[in-house]
Amino acid sequence: MTKRAAALLKKMDNVLENEDIRDNERQILEASKKELVKSGNDLREAAQLESILRPYALKQSLSKPMGLFYNDLGSQYGNRRGTFIFPMF
Repeated sequence: MTKRAAALLKKMDNVLENEDIRDNERQILEASKKELVKSGNDLREAAQLESILRPYALKQSLSKPMGLFYNDLGSQYGNRRGTFIFPMF
């Protein structure tokens, strides 16, 4: 696992430890974490996670901890315009 993937995993754990996230957000993040551990491909998992969370973000219905995580995800894996760079699968 790369350092970047390990850092993403740690950020996911930090959000999952927060009691303020909603049940559906927890389920989404746990599934993504499981895939990240299995594959080690942080680019793909970040892109898929962003894709799943985008509708919630657009509706501004993410909890505060998940919203901060989503913004951080965009900062780390997005391009300079804030849009995500999707890897070739």
